[in-house]
Amino acid sequence: MGIAIFGGYVGKFLSIRMFLFSVCIFQMNPSYAVVKDLVLRYVPKLNNCQQTDNFLFICGHANEQIVFDALIKEVLKTQTGQETWEAIKNSGNYLMLVHDPLAVSSAGRAVAELSSKLTNGIGTSVIIYFHVGIPDSGSHVVGGTIAEWTDFTKQQNFFHELSHARHKTNGTWNIIHSEEQAIQDENIYRVQSTPENLNLRSLDWDKGMQVWEPLLF
Repeated sequence: MGIAIFGGYVGKFLSIRMFLFSVCIFQMNPSYAVVKDLVLRYVPKLNNCQQTDNFLFICGHANEQIVFDALIKEVLKTQTGQETWEAIKNSGNYLMLVHDPLAVSSAGRAVAELSSKLTNGIGTSVIIYFHVGIPDSGSHVVGGTIAEWTDFTKQQNFFHELSHARHKTNGTWNIIHSEEQAIQDENIYRVQSTPENLNLRSLDWDKGMQVWEPLLF
């Protein structure tokens, strides 16, 4: 259990480290070229970014782009998923989805330029780094509201990052309680997508934090 908690804090540290790294090289009103430059610096071997909508870029090999497409289609099967996607689409900012082979313990993170735009209703462009190769289920868990742990599926993980992206692209990001904000959205998604699972994710960060499941054993 102690190893699991330590692993969770390590994941939190790495997410913060990558966020600060992105802040250092992200520029005001990033163009596609600037956003792609950020991606290429972090993932040197990545050279395949496709613009699939006026606001959306998907980066990765063909099979990785197929996975992203499937994740998006699954999100859109729920009302909250549709609302989240439309909010990002209509924000006037870019969303870039990037397969990140290094994201194992956290699986995903959403990074953006650090500015007042994140909280003043304007918003800024967002890059979601996500490991599309993680299993659909059984790779990550989070603290539950009923049982100690509840599954954190690949789909839920992806939606969680979309929630961060929604708030950051629309300037409604809660800078102090960012995780709690995304977890609230995630729990709505959980209810709509898997209503049979009543064990939702705890809003208490120490309890509800994400843990890479191998660290539990």
